Amino acid sequence: MKTIKAVIGLVLVCLITGGIFRGVGGNCGAAIVYPKAPEGGRRIVYENASSTLRTDPPFLGGFRIEELTIADPYQNYYVHLTNLASGQLLSAAKPGDWTYLFTHGTNAVGAATLIADKKTGKALQSPGLYQSNFSNETLEALRMAQQLPQIQKQDYELRRLDSPPILFVAVWLHGKSDDIIIPLGATFGRWNAYQPYSERQMVKLLEPEAKKKLKQPNLIGRAAPTPSNAASSHEFHLEAYLATLHVGMKSEDAERELKRWGCVPIGSISTAKSHRHSYFLLPDAATVTLQYDKHDELVSWERAQGQKVPLNPMSGATGQKAVPN
Repeated sequence: MKTIKAVIGLVLVCLITGGIFRGVGGNCGAAIVYPKAPEGGRRIVYENASSTLRTDPPFLGGFRIEELTIADPYQNYYVHLTNLASGQLLSAAKPGDWTYLFTHGTNAVGAATLIADKKTGKALQSPGLYQSNFSNETLEALRMAQQLPQIQKQDYELRRLDSPPILFVAVWLHGKSDDIIIPLGATFGRWNAYQPYSERQMVKLLEPEAKKKLKQPNLIGRAAPTPSNAASSHEFHLEAYLATLHVGMKSEDAERELKRWGCVPIGSISTAKSHRHSYFLLPDAATVTLQYDKHDELVSWERAQGQKVPLNPMSGATGQKAVPN
């Protein structure tokens, strides 16, 4: 895979053409490698953020879009509880959406998510713009990573590793000979934020947490797919949630179902006329975007790949309605 290389300095990460951080001075040595960004992704993220800032100027720290640097993106990888409970971590991580950080100077002021076509790599949509999503925590982890002797010996690709049901988020530095996992806060005392772990060390901590979580009631994916349904497990879970939606549904009702089915909010955009929320559905590694009108009623929803989702057949409607002007 074609990559873009950025280098880490003594104190700050240095910005090269298209790089992720903006630094000053320093003797840049070690390298962190960024995967090739989705085609057209930066343009989509820029246009989406510009639109949001026109209606809500203070959203990204009060900065204008022209004052911000849009970093090269890293991809987010998700691990389901059943894999963690069986001692699998990196080998079971599924690639998902991408994250673009917005920085001003050496600080992050927000982030945008991007969904890309898995086959072509082309960007499809940016479903969410938000003010945190571990933006500065990611920068701090990378600043810490510059101190590691392993970084001086080989390139590592920057990734993010998530298992939302147990509130685990980490920077994943993937190298040819090894991997470094750096958890981000809050850790709730279960492991140490910004401490580098090997995969074996991390599994030892995550496995009991996953087993404990799987014992809780009403958690999707408690049992691993059987041979008869393994091939269709993705559609089974996704369709199970989508079948609960209907046009005119209040957002609070949709939220209730999302929590029931184990969806994780990943971003939202609001205007005076409408608002849009995006959620990550486990264990499907799929994103669903819901759009509401100014009355907080559901008007449409989309799969991660950008296709319109058919409405629940029992509702007798079409799956979407025009948003009032």
